[in-house]
Amino acid sequence: MQTQYINELLDIPELEIHQLLSIHDDEVHIEAVPLDDKQICPCCASDQAVIRKGSNGMRTVRHLSVFEKKTYLHVPAIRMFCSRCEAGFVWAYHFVGPKQRYSRLFRSHTVEQALGSTAAHSARIQKAPASTIQHIHNEAVPPLCDALYEQVWEEASESFNEENAKKLDTLLNYSPLLRSVWEWKEALHNHVHENDLRCESHSGNTR
Repeated sequence: MQTQYINELLDIPELEIHQLLSIHDDEVHIEAVPLDDKQICPCCASDQAVIRKGSNGMRTVRHLSVFEKKTYLHVPAIRMFCSRCEAGFVWAYHFVGPKQRYSRLFRSHTVEQALGSTAAHSARIQKAPASTIQHIHNEAVPPLCDALYEQVWEEASESFNEENAKKLDTLLNYSPLLRSVWEWKEALHNHVHENDLRCESHSGNTR
């Protein structure tokens, strides 16, 4: 099987397939390496004095399925050293977060599935532990709620017509947490508005 074809399927531009390690009934293991020779130093933001200093072994990262099989990428944990700053650091991959075992694409895909159904359903589809998918979902929901809330509030403030009302309801249905925050905000707004009306009424009566 040509590695170029696998590269296209994985859709990770920073990596180059080194070899296909193994293929089983339900999973495939692929060894990949970075395309670049070195990375910039996090201290001086330059790569001119950066060299490789070996490896801390291999990282195993679960990625999106290929050929309907669970896909595991084995990438080197490369040690880097900047002679200018005398600072050592480990290669930072863009496709996966530090010390994480699931790629960013895998995490975002499972969150989208969980939002459309449940974390348990997404876990069955991805053939991953339900506790892991739930943890990924719990990490992603708060920032997602914040982004949705800001979008909904901005659009609703501009023109709250029937179309926007339907869109608001659709967005709020994505998360009970987002709906509860919206309802709390609306209740607080109504309470403040009622107090303002009472104050205006009281001021008018005392004139």
